[in-house]
Amino acid sequence: MEIRIKLSNEDATRVLTLMVFIGLLLTLIYLAGPLLDAPDRIRRLFDVGREASIPTWIATSQLLITGFCFLLFADNSHRHGGLSATFFPLVGIGFIFLSMDEASGIHESISALLQGVEFLPRFNDGHGIWIMIYIVIAVLLAFYVRNDIRLMFTRYPRETFILGTGMALFLAGGIGVEVLGYSIVHDGTNAQLDRWQNASEEFLELFGISTVLYAVLLLGVRFRQQRD
Repeated sequence: MEIRIKLSNEDATRVLTLMVFIGLLLTLIYLAGPLLDAPDRIRRLFDVGREASIPTWIATSQLLITGFCFLLFADNSHRHGGLSATFFPLVGIGFIFLSMDEASGIHESISALLQGVEFLPRFNDGHGIWIMIYIVIAVLLAFYVRNDIRLMFTRYPRETFILGTGMALFLAGGIGVEVLGYSIVHDGTNAQLDRWQNASEEFLELFGISTVLYAVLLLGVRFRQQRD
């Protein structure tokens, strides 16, 4: 079975514009929460720090869609892009895992389970054990597909640069801002700072994954052009 999707660069740009607008809107609604005369139940729907909220659902959906796009374009990336048969499927599975993690908090469970392993690096109060584990896994996977990464930069420099920028933004929010949040005392005295930290983290993640999705859609257009 072969699935063909007619997609143009303009379509990819529209998707990026829409997703960035949604991310910005959700962030502003969250920041304006204390000023809105709305029931707590409604405000919790837009709380970026909660797993059961609209922003988390958007982020989870974007990661899942991005993962499926990598899987969908895998055959063309191998046949017409010259990449290995495992590169796009591996990246796609990685994004699907991140989608599950975003929805269920797998990384937080890892930190909780490994609290007793003393040699693992961590931040205040035992936070962030998962970070080093994820970094090691990412480095090993990057080494495994190093030839594909090199080929991506050679054949598709613009799309690869956009993809890399998106990943940098996503990691800046998901790891960088979260690490800064570990230094905030969450006892109610820093509520405003905590709110801005949550908003920055979520917006960078949403903006980053939107940019990655934009890049993979552009790659899909290139593969289709090479095929035709």
